Amino acid sequence: MYSTISDRPSSAVTPIRYAAFADPFDDEQRDRRWGLHAHHAAVIEGRGALAITPAAIHGASGGYQTARAGGWDLRGRVVMVAVARAPAARGAEIGLHVESLTGAVGDRYDFVIQSATRLIMRQVVDGSASEHACAYDPTDHRLLRLRHDRDTDTISWETSPDGEIWTTRRNLLRVVVVLASLIVLRVGNALGLAGDTTGTFSGFNTARTPPRGRYTFGTLLSDPHRAPDLYAKGVRRVHLELGWDLYEPQPGRYSATYAAAVRAKIRRWREFGLRVTLGPGLQYPPDWALALPGGRYVDQTGQQADELNLVFARAVRERAAEYLARIHRDLDLNTFDAIRIGAGGNIELLYPDSRGQNRYWAYDTGAQGGAGRATSVAPCPFPGWHPGQATITTAQTRQWYDWYLDALADAARWQAEQGRALGYAGRVELLMPGVGTRPGQLAAEVAARFAGSAERHTTARGAAWHLLVERLHDLPGLVVYCSSVADSSGDDDVATAADRVVQLDDARIERWSAARWLGYNADRYGLRKCGENPGRIDSKDYGLAMLDSALAQMVAGEWEGFYWAHETELYDPTSGITAADYAAAIARYSGR
Repeated sequence: MYSTISDRPSSAVTPIRYAAFADPFDDEQRDRRWGLHAHHAAVIEGRGALAITPAAIHGASGGYQTARAGGWDLRGRVVMVAVARAPAARGAEIGLHVESLTGAVGDRYDFVIQSATRLIMRQVVDGSASEHACAYDPTDHRLLRLRHDRDTDTISWETSPDGEIWTTRRNLLRVVVVLASLIVLRVGNALGLAGDTTGTFSGFNTARTPPRGRYTFGTLLSDPHRAPDLYAKGVRRVHLELGWDLYEPQPGRYSATYAAAVRAKIRRWREFGLRVTLGPGLQYPPDWALALPGGRYVDQTGQQADELNLVFARAVRERAAEYLARIHRDLDLNTFDAIRIGAGGNIELLYPDSRGQNRYWAYDTGAQGGAGRATSVAPCPFPGWHPGQATITTAQTRQWYDWYLDALADAARWQAEQGRALGYAGRVELLMPGVGTRPGQLAAEVAARFAGSAERHTTARGAAWHLLVERLHDLPGLVVYCSSVADSSGDDDVATAADRVVQLDDARIERWSAARWLGYNADRYGLRKCGENPGRIDSKDYGLAMLDSALAQMVAGEWEGFYWAHETELYDPTSGITAADYAAAIARYSGR
């Protein structure tokens, strides 16, 4: 059990909210806003340093904590400390703690350096701790910062060598109450060992969370060599797409060279203050994965797809889980600001392309009730039934389609849960393109038992977005992501305030644009929204006009941001749009 690390006031507290509190530790006396926290420790301030030396006594510790007159209101603020020297003794720690005075005793956030070797980011709630750690670097980790973002209600652990470029080491939805908090700067000697136990702070500061534009802009298939130019132009998110085939060309044999190249890309982007969105690259499987039992989808005619069957095949999921764990081991998933999720075999949340035919992809052995099915997917309720056959009722046809969608949603949920199990705590972007199949169209196709005469084959691909969002809305960190903003559907119309009261059976929905329709479904559950435009090869209207339409849809729909597809086109003089055009749009919409 973790308990309090501070001298906690015993009476009720009134939150204090200063404009700022900075202490360079240069006046040889304690600021009146600090109280002394000392248990068998020498605490000395002066000449730009707060030096703390715990005795060789088990549990000895000392430092400063904010005055006991009241707790600090840290909503929307940062707390930063500079560490000049970390103690090297085994079990010794130096760090920053933010402890709640209104939650359970000991609820807090810790940002500590242990034995001058490990940087630890810890959350303690109701006596239980969860932590993430990395190797400590005294240069890169000179400045430690805890930041609360009021817009997303998240806590971030961040480091910087110089106060200019900050790297997020961990990010969690806020659980600990920070309305009234104690700030503690502490050096401890938990094991009571003799040796190097002195730790030194060289500065402290609190301030409001740095302001950011209302919208965050990014690029897709990004190039780290363009990082300085992109940042100067206002881009703040970039995209890294991996390839499973390149990472694990043979079963269990991972490419160290590929991993090193990826790490170098990430390092350069982050050096320039860019946040990285990860595409795990499951849609680029190695040949051996496609050869696994159930590795390819099968349609009702027995034909196989080219795409990996992550939806139904247990063997595929088992190997994909090992691959995702390897990504985390090599790259640390919490390095990434967001992770993109589709169906696994498809980058978007879709069954394989039907290529203009009425093909449904639920006829492999496992899907039909045989061996090898993913454990969280139910067997087919009507084995052997084919779309268009009148051997089941229309109600049973809808039951069959609900099962078909349940399986697709389960693949997305499985990917998200794999990330959470590995400790990932960031955003999850669920990629959904186009208008898909809306309620009126779906009802007509169910009545026809999916005979295929009137459909656009979006139904066979599982693109019933309203039903998929309904199944997945409870995923932590979920972002409904329209991967076809400004695709000319619905004449690129935009959301209105009145959309929120429109019912699902309203015929007007059938005429909306993809961006408006997906935004509507996100709003039904209070989810965040983001998106990208169609790529150049997918649109005849690619260029500046498309950007204008996309950003109009972003603003009207109150999205959190937008990615341009693709970055390379911004630097191609024949594409119809330039990096300068994108920079001008970013400045216009983010107030730069």
